[in-house]
Parts: sequence; structure tokens; C-alpha cells
Amino acid sequence: MGSFKAKIAHNRNQARQLNKYAHDSKVRYVWAREQDQHGKPHYHLAILLNRDAFTALGKFETGRDNMFNRLEQAWASALGLSVEAVRGLVELPRNPCYHLNIGELGGQAEFFHRASYLCKAATKVFGDGSHGFGASRT
Repeated sequence: MGSFKAKIAHNRNQARQLNKYAHDSKVRYVWAREQDQHGKPHYHLAILLNRDAFTALGKFETGRDNMFNRLEQAWASALGLSVEAVRGLVELPRNPCYHLNIGELGGQAEFFHRASYLCKAATKVFGDGSHGFGASRT
């Protein structure tokens, strides 16, 4: 998350150089650790960003300056690998973006339903001392 947060901060600094009124965005997140049928762990992540600063993920193409590539680059950094080595490891579900607005309960309910996927018990591991959930604190 440190690498991803740094990428977001860098993007916002660049945006402010072009427009002093550019919106800022803190990175808020929640993650869940799961284990597949072969015992391999994997993670699901929900990220919350300011929509005034970021409105879309961008095209899933290498080399573009967009959210998808920032996520892939951050995951490569976390694993100590090249971006090419992690290509395909960052997956996004269909309809990955939700816009949450005060008073729009429909959008909030849709996001809550999608985020509840992180809570499914079938692929969680209990009793081995590992953390199954985590979230941003500040």
C-alpha cells in the first residue's frame, strides 16, 4: 500500500502543478486474505478514492499513466518483482468502480453488496495465526 499511496500522492502533486485547484485524494482501503483449493493465498481489495480526483481506472494497457497501471506497479513493488513478472496477477472484476454520493442510497447499497464479497467464509483460513482482514487506519 505504501507504493500505491506514493503513486497517488505523486499524481496529485503533478495535477496541482497544472491546476492549483486540483483535488487531493487520500487512499482508504480494506483487504481480505483468502486461500484457494491448492492452499495458495490471494487477496481481495477495495480501494476508496476521491472521485473528484480520480474518475476511472483507464484502459488496461501497458505504459499508460492510469489507475490500473499504478495498481500493477505497486503490486510489483510489494513483491520485489518487475511489472512484467506480475502482469496478469492484478485482476479487476466486471464493473469495478462505484461512485458513492451522500443521499444516493442505491449506489451505496450496490457498493456494500460488492464489498461484502470480502466477508465470505468459504475461502478464509481460521486458526493459523494469519490475519484475514485489514484496513487503512488514517
